[in-house]
Amino acid sequence: MLSDTLVLWYSTQLRGSSVDPPTLVLRASAPGFAGPKLKPVIATAGGCNQSTPWWADSFHANDMFYLEIHSVSIEVGPSNDGAVGIFWNVAQQTSLRDVAI
Repeated sequence: MLSDTLVLWYSTQLRGSSVDPPTLVLRASAPGFAGPKLKPVIATAGGCNQSTPWWADSFHANDMFYLEIHSVSIEVGPSNDGAVGIFWNVAQQTSLRDVAI
């Protein structure tokens, strides 16, 4: 159960079981996810939690390497109209596999 954005920093692997993937759930009416401003449930470190908005291109490139999300589901609870599943601002050697939102 998540109540805020899960930030993945460089060299992070978020892996579930390929047979029975776990589900990460954004709780209903989570603060900051109501909209109209968009907010990601999972975000890479590039652009997130910095002085600029998470979608801006002012980030440190070293925060964007070796990231993986494999075999997980993401569920957005009710009353989270501004929720975006994944903000994937990455560089090299990254992968998304078997992810359902």
